[in-house]
Amino acid sequence: MDVSKLFSKSPEQGEAVPSEQVSPIGKQKSPPEIVKDYLDESVDDFENEGGTVYMDPSIVETVEAQLRAPIYSGVAVTVPLSPEVHPLYKRYNKFWLKVREIRDKKGKDYGTKEDPFANIRGAQEFGVAPWIGAANSANDCLTRIKQFARTGRLENESVEDSMLDLANYALICLTLWDEAREANEKGT
Repeated sequence: MDVSKLFSKSPEQGEAVPSEQVSPIGKQKSPPEIVKDYLDESVDDFENEGGTVYMDPSIVETVEAQLRAPIYSGVAVTVPLSPEVHPLYKRYNKFWLKVREIRDKKGKDYGTKEDPFANIRGAQEFGVAPWIGAANSANDCLTRIKQFARTGRLENESVEDSMLDLANYALICLTLWDEAREANEKGT
């Protein structure tokens, strides 16, 4: 993936960090070059492992702003690069992105524009707090996972789908619980 567009600038963005910096020891890469190389490597590794890259525009904007950091007395103020990511976290991040993708897709089917958790909030019609409705849906996922653990198969969906759904329902449960807690604190 070519991330060079991350570092392009429009006329109104002002001066960018110089593309070359010279130190007493010789030519060094500029911060944008270092970050671009790092991102190219990381993105390639991630995509080679089957991951999908999503560039969050707000993060890209923040990184671009920090890369245009001023230079004082010959010392560039730059953003530190992330330490090497453990391979298990790379795998975890691949699934985390999948969880978000599923949330976005299913939210269109089950939620509304005004309330992405409208289906879960429907538990109120039966006298059940929405977060408990989400916990019940999470329990359904756990039941399918336990069935797979006992028998080694599921009839209607893969165990991976059940695990991804469980992660989503757990986060929906937490979100709705937090919303209810905040409403209780405010007395609404």
